[in-house]
Amino acid sequence: MITGKFGFRTNMTRVGDELSTTETSLQTFIDLNSEENYTIAVIGKWHLANDRQHPMEMQLVIV
Repeated sequence: MITGKFGFRTNMTRVGDELSTTETSLQTFIDLNSEENYTIAVIGKWHLANDRQHPMEMQLVIV
């Protein structure tokens, strides 16, 4: 959900797989491809890596 892609496209097929920080989040994609201003939030999904800082390393656009 965080990327809008199926798990097999992001190599997230098993428990313990880590989402690559080079993946573009759905929120970033919308922000970059829309002229509208949206308020966004990412809630949950902290389990997509073993490192607690991993979500902060994702390519998120902070407005």
